[in-house]
Amino acid sequence: MKKSVLFGILALTLCACLLTACGGADAQKEAEGLRAQVEDLQKQNEALEAERDALLSQLDEQEAQEPADAERDNPIDRFFDTVETDESTIAMNFKEGMRAESWQAEVEAEAERLKEQLPLAEDRATVDAYLAALKEQAARLDLMSFYPCSDISVPQSERLMTAGSILGLMTAGSASRLYRDAYHQLYYVFPASLSGSAQPTDEDFVFDAAAAKATLEDALG
Repeated sequence: MKKSVLFGILALTLCACLLTACGGADAQKEAEGLRAQVEDLQKQNEALEAERDALLSQLDEQEAQEPADAERDNPIDRFFDTVETDESTIAMNFKEGMRAESWQAEVEAEAERLKEQLPLAEDRATVDAYLAALKEQAARLDLMSFYPCSDISVPQSERLMTAGSILGLMTAGSASRLYRDAYHQLYYVFPASLSGSAQPTDEDFVFDAAAAKATLEDALG
């Protein structure tokens, strides 16, 4: 729309200049009419720019009000994001593996709480089927997550030997994302049945940061 208005202004301005150069009363009158149209188009252009600026300002305000990553504001990620380990692959693998296992445990606990709200066996069976499908999806992600660091020209059964030590980090990261998303999906089925909050709170989690810290210290020293 803005480009059309600008092209219109340029075209009408050019025509007005040509008519003025040609002289004559009729030409002068027509040129004045074109100049009036140019002024109207300029006002339209200014209005469009003002509308654009207002919309951009509104978007900036909305972004400022929203958290950068609300779903990462949880006790599991807050804990593991602050855990410091040495740079060895073994230590990093262990930490990220624990994060993934913590999210899986959280999903399973959330599923049990959801099933408590469901009086019919068929609905509880649906939740169980969801969990089973989730585990199958995690297994597929394990294979897909290390495509970039393995020889994909060999069969999957042989590919583990070519993936290198980075494999554990990549598969654990994929599993964490999968189970984190699944947790929020389950939570929003019956959010009011837990804390009553529109977003999960720390009280909704079964994760025990003290126990996780002790496990990490025992394993990594």
